[in-house]
Amino acid sequence: MVLGMVHEAVKGAVADVRSGVTAREKIEKAASLTRTFLRELFGLFSSAPYAVFTNSVWRKPEQYQQRWHFNLLRNVRYGPAERNLLDVYTPSSCTSKSSLPVVVFVHGGVWASGDKSLFSPVGAILAHHGVIALLVQYTLFPQVPAKEQVKEISRALSWAQDNVKGYGGNPDKVHMMGHSSGAHLCGMLLWERARRNLSFKKDVVSSAEPTDARQPRCYIGLSGVYNIGEHYKYEMWRGVAPISCMTPAIEGPKHFSSMSPELLFRSLLSLKMNQHVQDMDPNLEDLNTKDFDWDSWASSLPPFLSIVSDIDKTVPPGTSINFNHVLQELGCKSGVTIHEKLNHDDFVCWVKGFKGQENLAAQEVISNILDIVKGEDERSTFLHSEVLATD
Repeated sequence: MVLGMVHEAVKGAVADVRSGVTAREKIEKAASLTRTFLRELFGLFSSAPYAVFTNSVWRKPEQYQQRWHFNLLRNVRYGPAERNLLDVYTPSSCTSKSSLPVVVFVHGGVWASGDKSLFSPVGAILAHHGVIALLVQYTLFPQVPAKEQVKEISRALSWAQDNVKGYGGNPDKVHMMGHSSGAHLCGMLLWERARRNLSFKKDVVSSAEPTDARQPRCYIGLSGVYNIGEHYKYEMWRGVAPISCMTPAIEGPKHFSSMSPELLFRSLLSLKMNQHVQDMDPNLEDLNTKDFDWDSWASSLPPFLSIVSDIDKTVPPGTSINFNHVLQELGCKSGVTIHEKLNHDDFVCWVKGFKGQENLAAQEVISNILDIVKGEDERSTFLHSEVLATD
């Protein structure tokens, strides 16, 4: 998993060094990339204490049930691929008749790393607060590109909507939550399902594609990437683009637009306003816009909540803010909560260290999530809450 990501990073670094014209340029590129690579690798290994603790929670949940009052069912299959597994975290008091709210969580990891067990405290803490949590695992790049990951995540959501009732969940209250690249995959999933509810002049859905158009009750994006081209520019500025798995996972710059949720929804906004659109989804040219009820379509989409941080150096908040503006102009319920003291990992690393001490920085994020998931009416919350409507 991590080795695959490192291998792709090395390949990218070698290609970038070879692009230098003179020997001096190649040496300077190599030195710069070596520093960047070592810095990123240090960050990866500095999280080892956290990984040891989360693995312990996942393997021996009975040792932590007094702390968080949860039950864990591991490795439930939701699809045919080897990694199509999810873990079900339920409150210890949950029964098949409980009808509790549900969160389907999709981890990040630059599309090339990550495992559901690494986020076991997320599942345990949500269950402790009366929420059923489904932590999803999916096939990583380079085994599959991002567009295939979207299909796998879609299967996981469909599985949840079809099966959570048997675990004590309410199928009408299945929420989706993604972090970083996982939020990007969720954004693409929401686009694909929204597209199926549009009116086309002819059938544009391949028989090989998923056809489920059901949306989650609400979508919560934690420091997500929604505009691949803009994030590539940011990666270039940081000096990490040559070792990042993003570009190859998206299958190159020619797919940046068609894999950017912000731009895909923006193209619909242009069509709604009868403006020329640079077609980023090849099917949009067959969209039947005459007499189309845009308001009804927008109301069928789930509320979107983006949670971001001003000091996040991995994924800056601008991409979520811009996505929010597009969604609001389309008539969707959407909001952004901006924090000031959260690093990128704080959004999902709710404990820290070998002993799993409480991560105080993450407490407001947990509160944001619970306010939405356990609210009686998420749409009303977005309409009336000043915090969630922050632009």
